[in-house]
Amino acid sequence: MIWKQNSIVTALAPMRDISTRAFCDLFLNYGEPDLYVTEFLRVHPASGIDRNIEEMLINRPSTRPIFVQLLGREPVEFIRVAKLLPRYEIQGIDLNFGCPMPKIHRKGVGGALLEEPWTIDKILSEIAQSLELPLSVKIRVGLENDLKFEQIIAVLAQHSLSHVTVHARTVCGLYREKVNFEYVKRAKAMLECKVFANGNINSAQQACDVVGQTCCDGVMIGRAAVRNPFIFRQIRELQATGTCFVPKFRDAHSYVLQLMDITEQSAPNEKKHVSYLKKYLNFIGQCVDREGKFLHCARRAASKAELIAAIDSHIGQYDGEDFHDTPYENVIARPNCE
Repeated sequence: MIWKQNSIVTALAPMRDISTRAFCDLFLNYGEPDLYVTEFLRVHPASGIDRNIEEMLINRPSTRPIFVQLLGREPVEFIRVAKLLPRYEIQGIDLNFGCPMPKIHRKGVGGALLEEPWTIDKILSEIAQSLELPLSVKIRVGLENDLKFEQIIAVLAQHSLSHVTVHARTVCGLYREKVNFEYVKRAKAMLECKVFANGNINSAQQACDVVGQTCCDGVMIGRAAVRNPFIFRQIRELQATGTCFVPKFRDAHSYVLQLMDITEQSAPNEKKHVSYLKKYLNFIGQCVDREGKFLHCARRAASKAELIAAIDSHIGQYDGEDFHDTPYENVIARPNCE
């Protein structure tokens, strides 16, 4: 994978049920990341290519590279599913060794593999022997603690990887634990491949600061990109000129209405559409008002009309004011998707 020299690489994080094809295509209008990663594709004896993954890969309008993320534990199943992927125009495969969802890691996959460096080594070795596609890995710093962190990084250093993304929390810390980017710095010092920082990067300035502090090569951003789709553009502008575009509430209002339009076709009826859209609004609402009034109204909306009324009355009322790109303290987004 070829990245621009001395430029912060940006990647859109894989988010379950959120980083869909329609959502990713929106960034063509707001400023694309350098890399897209699909939500995870679970590999097991009966698995194939899910429809939602296939939709991400066929007739893409974007020319930016895309990696397909796989989640599992048996090398033979990784290889079987990975061999189905070259029929699509993908640039690599990302292996999920960090998923914090309890229903996932309790099955011995995702973040659970951070307790088994030898299994990670075996998976990487066998996939590399069977496939020619570039490989990347996404990890956290450990399952419950960081005792095996350097051992994991040492295993990754033995393999030829495109990049390693470090979400700087433990698996059991979910999204509550404080992010410690010192782990990203340690990983970068031990690895020859690119290293991306991930976890609670909420603004372009913070992204640039994290890269400067850790000497890493880029950032992977999920929830902040849902709240502010301009963030990848802002990072590039800030790095290049020292200043960047600042969206107004009118921009956020237009964006939310676009989200409403693109998600409608994914839902079979109005009730399910309203429920699905709330997955996005739970994150966006963190930046609307410090009291959480918009989220309170949006979460209780039972119809499209009620939801539009909440959007218009809370987001629309600020119009020309700068949109607050960092979540207000104590305004909590319930879904944990990144």
